[in-house]
Amino acid sequence: MPERLSTIVEKTYRSAAPPQAVFAVLTDQEAIAACCQPLERVRIDAKSGGRVQFTDPEFGRVIGRIGEFEPGLRLSYRFVQNWPSVLTFDFFADGEGTRIDVIHSGFGGLRQGRPDLDRTFAERWDAWMPGLLERVETNVAPTRA
Repeated sequence: MPERLSTIVEKTYRSAAPPQAVFAVLTDQEAIAACCQPLERVRIDAKSGGRVQFTDPEFGRVIGRIGEFEPGLRLSYRFVQNWPSVLTFDFFADGEGTRIDVIHSGFGGLRQGRPDLDRTFAERWDAWMPGLLERVETNVAPTRA
């Protein structure tokens, strides 16, 4: 029986920072460039419909647009080449911080003989998110009761 291929990566992360601060770091091209290795030449026009582009040494030049842009609630990127096509972040206030649900889907055109592609991206998110969240948490002043 052939191995079942996953068509989606679903991950959940938590941050002590508020949802709007986490949203901001995920639209900050300098933060993405610093924390999301091996991505290079990251450009993000952080607005609804804004252009997104970077180079992924493993997959090539990646181009897309920001789809949903609701600060502190939802952010989605739509890629048209060389990457899984949809990347969505949902933000939920969670106690004194934020729960971030990451959904990365649309692996079809990229898979081409790579049954592990979803695992590759799941591992990338597990490597990238701690640095991004540390970056946002160190830049947010603690709240006092």
